[in-house]
Amino acid sequence: KVYDVTVTISDTMATASQLFTIDVTDANDEPTFPSDVSRTVPENSIVGTLAGSSFAGSDIDTKPPWGTLQYTIISGNTEDVFEVAIAGNAATIKVKKAALNFEALNIYTLEVKVQDGGGLHDKGDVLVTVADVNEPPTIAESASFSVDENAAMATSVGSPISVSDPDAGQLHAFELEPVSTQGNLLMI
Repeated sequence: KVYDVTVTISDTMATASQLFTIDVTDANDEPTFPSDVSRTVPENSIVGTLAGSSFAGSDIDTKPPWGTLQYTIISGNTEDVFEVAIAGNAATIKVKKAALNFEALNIYTLEVKVQDGGGLHDKGDVLVTVADVNEPPTIAESASFSVDENAAMATSVGSPISVSDPDAGQLHAFELEPVSTQGNLLMI
């Protein structure tokens, strides 16, 4: 911006004035990272899934290059599972690897740097919570069992069926499909 300033000086007998032009040249100002950024993403999300909505740093410089913002995750990205997607001057945390597991790690504190086109930067945290999803239990490998033809009612056939479930504390119900029991001669 340009300012014209008139300076007047006087003594007891006379006055003099002079016009001065002051040109204030723009300087790059540091961007700021937003506070309290937290997002949620479901476990087992596929690559490309967005962790919530976008967020944006701010910079009073609006014209390129100083007003152009870039974002980088600089720490907290265990197993390199996230990346930053940039649109305009906003950023969104995006799943980079399909490795999110609530039971293994359910909170990531990502330190993210916002940097303007002049190299000035600020840092802040993005808290990403991995939401639990009920995963199906699995039955141990199928096995063949045998039982004598005229076995008594309630005869045990084979060893107990082994089930695993990544979600702790789940109750499991078993049922036989009628087609597989040949006349409903088997029961659990």
